[in-house]
Amino acid sequence: MRWLKWLALVLFIAVLGGLFYFNRIQWGGAPGGPMPIYAAPIESATYTPTLTFTGRISAAGSSEIRPTFTGIVQKIHFTEGQRVKAGDALFTLDLRAYNGAARQAAAQYQQAEAAYQRGVKLRESDAISQADLEQRRAARDAAAAASAEAGVSGDTAVIRAPIAGRVGRADVVVGSLVARETGTLLTTVQDTENLFVDFDLPEQTVLALMQAGKLKGAPVAIGLASD
Repeated sequence: MRWLKWLALVLFIAVLGGLFYFNRIQWGGAPGGPMPIYAAPIESATYTPTLTFTGRISAAGSSEIRPTFTGIVQKIHFTEGQRVKAGDALFTLDLRAYNGAARQAAAQYQQAEAAYQRGVKLRESDAISQADLEQRRAARDAAAAASAEAGVSGDTAVIRAPIAGRVGRADVVVGSLVARETGTLLTTVQDTENLFVDFDLPEQTVLALMQAGKLKGAPVAIGLASD
């Protein structure tokens, strides 16, 4: 069995040689060559620690548009995502079938305005007193206030944007019945020129910044997920 001992010795020497060769190759050196050494120059700089948090972007202002009268959506004046200015028309409602009160208010204003204009002419000829003219003016102003809400003009009402911003999608379509009593949501206008970025800090971080006097006035950098 002596030949088995010699075979084991030969295999042992072959394994040692293989390990030695593999170790040299792994470190980038060839058998018999120098081992590479990596070095970098030492630089001095001020270290400023930074903290990273996940934030949420929200509009600084947002307004939900709801009807102040009951009627049928006659026209939608915007497209989703469009920028609008305060006062721009968003919806036109047809009030004829569902809002006799609004039509009556508009008619009463027209009557009160006509009565006041007649009173002005009568006062010029001293046919009525100044008190009578003032009474007619007050009735005209009250009727105007009653019919001015939501831009009522005869049989239609125009709903306008209360703020400037970007308008969302219309939650109704032309022909939809919207009711003042139920407060149907028509759309939303958001002020996207001014944004808030909200993020939460752990309690330990807040306490550490307070103790260091850096909680207020700390510089904040904001980036998107892709940048």
